[in-house]
Amino acid sequence: MINNTLNFQLNSLDLQPVRDELKNLKKLVRDSRDMIAVLQYRPSPEKFPIILSQDCDDRRVQETVANFGTRVRYIKHMSGENAHITVLPGHKRYITYYRIARHYKLGLSYVFDTLNYSSVIITEDDLDIAPDFFEYFSATRRLLDIDKTLYCVSAWNDNGKAHLIDMSQPELLYRSDFFPGLGWMMTR
Repeated sequence: MINNTLNFQLNSLDLQPVRDELKNLKKLVRDSRDMIAVLQYRPSPEKFPIILSQDCDDRRVQETVANFGTRVRYIKHMSGENAHITVLPGHKRYITYYRIARHYKLGLSYVFDTLNYSSVIITEDDLDIAPDFFEYFSATRRLLDIDKTLYCVSAWNDNGKAHLIDMSQPELLYRSDFFPGLGWMMTR
């Protein structure tokens, strides 16, 4: 059984400044559909509380989240654009990565330090999840306690192509040294 695990979603519409209004509106609609799927597949709000973390200043994101009421917890951080992030002179072109890293730090600090959870499932706001998403993480959570060389368990794999995996063994897990950035679980 997962002890104090939650689903934590990062929502950062301002991380890619070259977006037009229509794309942002389409993204809000898609993100709403994705959140409905997460809520639909979630077996237990107690076992898998959902926290939505926002670090942009788009009020429509907050309004969209409000539609989910008490089914989710919402946290708003100061926008990365307004946070006065210190970047080395030679790294100015990487400011977007610094903002993303800051958002992860703020969200994970909230989850682990403020809420005192022992593990977290992180999904990005545009990830489609499968019906067995939570079952998969429930079954693999113990691996993070057993094998201290594991950084995380992922439900998404860049290498999950038919020619690289054994399609006849869907229960088989693969260890990779490639970090999955979309749907993953880690412990404190």
